[in-house]
Amino acid sequence: MNTISFISMITVIASLTVAIFYQVKFKQRLKEELKAVKKERDDLILGFKRMQQNAKKYRVIKEDAFHCDVDELLKRMRDKGEVYPE
Repeated sequence: MNTISFISMITVIASLTVAIFYQVKFKQRLKEELKAVKKERDDLILGFKRMQQNAKKYRVIKEDAFHCDVDELLKRMRDKGEVYPE
């Protein structure tokens, strides 16, 4: 084997090693970004569910307000812990 082909072979091996190293680093970075995106998605879903629960709660309060007097409504809300006591 002559020197030029040996040097070429070493250069190819070194280039492939560097390429594999960068591919592994890129894959790790993608995994981290995917994990962050999934966490953000889960947080958004949780926030949306909380908004829906709050909307249902306020809808019930609004409906109660139209069908009873204010003192009775406040008493019921205080009993449920939705309003601070007097």
